[in-house]
Amino acid sequence: MYFVLCTSYFLNYSYTQLLDYFFFDLKKILVTRAKHQADELIKLLERNGFAPVLFPMIEIVSPESWDECDKAIESLYMYDGMIFTSVNGVEHFFNRLKERNISVEKKKKKII
Repeated sequence: MYFVLCTSYFLNYSYTQLLDYFFFDLKKILVTRAKHQADELIKLLERNGFAPVLFPMIEIVSPESWDECDKAIESLYMYDGMIFTSVNGVEHFFNRLKERNISVEKKKKKII
């Protein structure tokens, strides 16, 4: 039995291409995404002949305190832009703006 950690990098390859790449018979793929974000990847893997195994390695939760984030939001006027490295970060950031009734339009020029 073989497992490989699946990342979005591998979504560009077919089952056959991955077999050629790894030189052994892959059947099971360990999907480490958060449970609520894994459905699309699992379906894609199944359509391509894989047997995905859901094994979430992280859980996406809100912070215990929003104090540091709120301070950063209040200081955005001092920066030229923002770079997000995670879809989860983007979702939580915009949800926080909404909770605090802060207009996204005012921040639009800062978002990259």
